[in-house]
Amino acid sequence: MAVLGAWALLLSAWVVGNPPFAAPDETAHYIRAIGVGGGELAGREAPGVAFGENRLQLEWTRQAARSFHVPAGLGPGPDCYLFHPADSAACLERVEGPTKAARIVSPTGNYQPLPYLLPGLTLRLGWDPLTASRLARVGGVLLPAVLLLTTILLLWDRRRDPLSLLGPLLATTPMVLFSAASLSGSGLEIAAGVAYVASLLRLARASPGAHPAPAPAASPALAASPAPAASPAPAPRWVWAAAAASGATLALSRSTGPLWLLLATFLLVGLTGPRASLALVRAAGARAALTLGALGVAIALNRVWEALYGQRVPSGLVDLRGGILRGVDQAWHAAPQLVGQFGYLEVQLPAAAHLLWLGAGAALVAIALHAGTRRERVVLAGATLAAAALPVALYVSTLRFTGFDLQGRHVLPILVAVPLLAGELLVRNRSRIRPPTLRALSIGVPIIAGAIQLLGWYWNARRSAVGVDGPLLFLGRAEWGPPLGWTPWLLVAIAGALLLATAGAGSIGRRREPEKSA
Repeated sequence: MAVLGAWALLLSAWVVGNPPFAAPDETAHYIRAIGVGGGELAGREAPGVAFGENRLQLEWTRQAARSFHVPAGLGPGPDCYLFHPADSAACLERVEGPTKAARIVSPTGNYQPLPYLLPGLTLRLGWDPLTASRLARVGGVLLPAVLLLTTILLLWDRRRDPLSLLGPLLATTPMVLFSAASLSGSGLEIAAGVAYVASLLRLARASPGAHPAPAPAASPALAASPAPAASPAPAPRWVWAAAAASGATLALSRSTGPLWLLLATFLLVGLTGPRASLALVRAAGARAALTLGALGVAIALNRVWEALYGQRVPSGLVDLRGGILRGVDQAWHAAPQLVGQFGYLEVQLPAAAHLLWLGAGAALVAIALHAGTRRERVVLAGATLAAAALPVALYVSTLRFTGFDLQGRHVLPILVAVPLLAGELLVRNRSRIRPPTLRALSIGVPIIAGAIQLLGWYWNARRSAVGVDGPLLFLGRAEWGPPLGWTPWLLVAIAGALLLATAGAGSIGRRREPEKSA
């Protein structure tokens, strides 16, 4: 399928085209991965060691700091250019990291270990920090790639046409692919959030209200469309398995994973109704029991880890009004990061790119609200309002006590539910939407997604090649380049973008096939 090939190509371009240690806190995550790969899941406590620029940050990281044994030759590489946006990454090739084995402290030393397992194993095949960093990314991108693949398999339905791709295309922003191709827990957490919500939406298709009767036809073309089946087929076993795997991964990726899992599950209950949700679980029998059991175990493991090694989060209602006002400001400034703000937030896409992507998402939501049933409208409107409030709530309840700012990737694992839900409701209510609107969505959204995915990769590449103030057309003038040079990876990124842009072409003039009843 075109989307799967596109994402694979773009992820490959990100893994190699982004300089080593250039993603947020990647050096700290690299040390954490070395420890997990060497069997040190929690490392050793590092009393008195802290990282930060203010008192709250120092207190927060002091709780997380742990030391890990780093083999000779694999010490973290230089960060010589990271905080100098006008500089290229050329200094990476001139500065060597530590050459002797040592215990090195990571400020992310107590993070959930699952995201670091595969990177920790693959990086040990490297012979220097730069190579080991890239190999760690290769290991780290495997699970997110599988989860994104699973998302398409869950939601794609050839009988319903490429409308079923619109939600995943808009949920998988350039920031999602950048995070997945970087060494951290965020990439796995976000991809797991995408796949888990997709699995819930696929399960919801088996509920009695998933296929409402079509509205009166607005045109002869719609009148000719066959009516959907009255009794949708029950979800197959592999869908329940996907829900268990993606949900458990989400719960075990970061400390907030269980919260996102529970909020996403409420979405299914709201969409189908409590009684229908219970009936869905009862009808699935052992499959549902195993899925719920896996999710429960994952949540329990997360809580046990946090109880043993996690930071103690201060809380309170001190200066609540001021906290809310600062939270609103933080959410406003973090909004562009949902689409793409790379590196250490110094690589900002043009405002037009953010507005175009978010505008496409808003159009998807608006049309889904117009076409949906009363329950679907309430659920989608509630999810959209909750998505606006959640970043503020996270800042007020937690982040303001740590001294760190809110970042878009912190809330992406649950905010992806909005475009995924809107896309699913478009598919459900296709017969209620005029054909020109359907064609515009099916063609326009993939083109927007492909163009901005390519722009995101290129904008980041330019920063590392010549700095943020360097020439826009940097090929032939680059001061730093990835293995094999920029041209092959630019072609890989272009191929991925073109595949995305053509994902909706098959819907032009195509009629749906009749659905068979179970």
